[in-house]
Amino acid sequence: MTMRRIGIFGGTFNPIHEGHLHLIAGFYQQLGLSEVILIPDYTPPHKVANDLADGEDRYNLCRIATHGIPYIRVSDYELRRQTKSYTVYTLEHFADLYPDDELCLLMGSDMFFTMETWHQAQRIFELATLCAGARNAGEYEKLLSHAQELRKKGARAEVISLDALSVSSTEIRESIKAGNHAPQGLPDAVQKYIETVCLYTEERPEVLRYKSLLADMLSPKRYYHSLCVAREATALAVIFGADAQKAYTAGLLHDIAKDMSTEQQLQMLAKFDIILSDAEERSKQLWHPIVGAVYVQHELSINDSEIINAIRYHTTARKGITLLEMIIYLADCISFDRDYPDAAILREKITHSLQDAMLSALSLTIQSLAKRDSLIHIDTIEAYNDLC
Repeated sequence: MTMRRIGIFGGTFNPIHEGHLHLIAGFYQQLGLSEVILIPDYTPPHKVANDLADGEDRYNLCRIATHGIPYIRVSDYELRRQTKSYTVYTLEHFADLYPDDELCLLMGSDMFFTMETWHQAQRIFELATLCAGARNAGEYEKLLSHAQELRKKGARAEVISLDALSVSSTEIRESIKAGNHAPQGLPDAVQKYIETVCLYTEERPEVLRYKSLLADMLSPKRYYHSLCVAREATALAVIFGADAQKAYTAGLLHDIAKDMSTEQQLQMLAKFDIILSDAEERSKQLWHPIVGAVYVQHELSINDSEIINAIRYHTTARKGITLLEMIIYLADCISFDRDYPDAAILREKITHSLQDAMLSALSLTIQSLAKRDSLIHIDTIEAYNDLC
């Protein structure tokens, strides 16, 4: 079996930009890498975190920026550890996953020159080949010299020459805060997500109103889930070409009726003359999307049928499901707070095909309900058959 070279590229990515992508491409080509694993960090020891975007947002930005680049895979490993990010522990994790392959730790010159001071540096030397990219001829010579010093200390070290792009995450953030909607060096799709979720800027008044309402109506856990679904839905909308703002709104409000009492839900249904089917009457867990759709239309004055239907069918799906409805259904399944095993499977599938992920999600739902001898809504069965 041929040993593969796997690049490990960690960073804050606050936000990810064209310079990062250019650097990764250079490493991939010149080092003969099989793939590059991109790892947004949680709270890096060398960074001040007061201007650090939420980890889930930075993870989504990385997914968006690298979608369609087959050799890059984005990992949420460090974010899910929820502790300070030390490279040695990340390398040990991936060394366990790929025991027969060579890990290549990719970095710029600043990191390379300070490697000896890193936490458990000697262990890092054992786990990975240190790979640095030089931005100019003068830096290249200095890196080569330092590589020799690192080798004397037991490290494996390689240096490549890159025509680095002059792009700064700090300057991009400042540009966005100043009202620039197209900062230089920021991919358009990344900017779309940033603009939709108001990353680095103040939130829109209607979003603040929705969040305040949700915080009052939902449990803390359900409220956090709603925030996660909104972000996931936005990322999927940007990637797959749906309306990002509608996805964010529908994702945020999809569970607005989830914590209503049975009496409150029945009152809402009666107030607006909603008649449940026999199947819906027998399954209370199917009420909240119906009530939620009615609530946002009549209480929040949201009249966009795409948003209303995305909320209405986020639990059952339906035949002829729209792109936005599919996105909200899947975002509910794979949002960052979901930690059940099938969520990881669906996250992997969705990197390749939205429809395949949707089919898998429906199949898993049908199987789960069948095992529990629970009611399977006809809409779910028709949605599955329609997509097959």
